[in-house]
Amino acid sequence: MNREKLLWDLQYTFCPHTDSWYSKLFNHDSVSGDITPKYCELSESDILEIKKIYGNLKIVITVRDPIERDWSRAKMNLCKAHKKKPSQISHSQWIDHFNQPDQAYANDYNALYNRWSKVFGRENIHLIFFDEIEKDAWQVFTELCCFLELKQLPKTYKSNIIRPVGTGIKNDIPEVYSQYLLSKHREKILHFSEAFPNQAYSRQWINKYDKKTDNS
Repeated sequence: MNREKLLWDLQYTFCPHTDSWYSKLFNHDSVSGDITPKYCELSESDILEIKKIYGNLKIVITVRDPIERDWSRAKMNLCKAHKKKPSQISHSQWIDHFNQPDQAYANDYNALYNRWSKVFGRENIHLIFFDEIEKDAWQVFTELCCFLELKQLPKTYKSNIIRPVGTGIKNDIPEVYSQYLLSKHREKILHFSEAFPNQAYSRQWINKYDKKTDNS
C-alpha cells in the first residue's frame, strides 16, 4: 500500500476536523483543490471566512440545467443510495426532495455566482456550463487549465480526461416533474440568463421544456 496515501487517509479519518486539519490535506507545493456541490449552499459569511483563512483562491463554478440537476440528485439520494427503482419512489417523496430549502438556494445560479464573485472577484471565478462539457469536454478542460495557469496536457491524455465517471441512473424525468421543477426554477433561470446574455444555454434550458409542452 502507498504509505503517503495511507497517512493521508488516517489524517482525514481520525484527526479533529479543524481549519488546520483541512489545510494539511492539500499539497501546498502544487496546484490542488477541493470539489463538492455543498459549496453551492454556503452563505456569503462562510465564503468570507474561506477568503480570510485561505487567501486568494481560484473558484470554478459548474452550472447545469437545474431541472436535470434536481432530478439527478433525487435519483441518487432516493434510488441509488437505497437501491430502488424510480418507480418505487412515491410522488410525495419526489416532491419533498425537490423542495429541500438548501437545494433551492444552490440552484439560484445568479445569486451563487454573485456570492462568490463579491468575495473573490470576477477575475478569479471560472464559470462552466455542463452543456459545454457534453459538447466538447476537451475544450472545457483546455480553458480550465488556462484559467488555473497550468501547462496544457498533450492530446494523448484526452481519452482519460473526457471519460465519464460516476454516471447516475439512466431514467428520463417524467413530464409531471419536469414541469413542476420548471415552475420552481423559471424565474431564477431567467435572471441568470439576463446576467450572462452571451451564454445561450440557460435560455435553452427553458425552451427545451416549453417545447415539450407545446408538442404534447
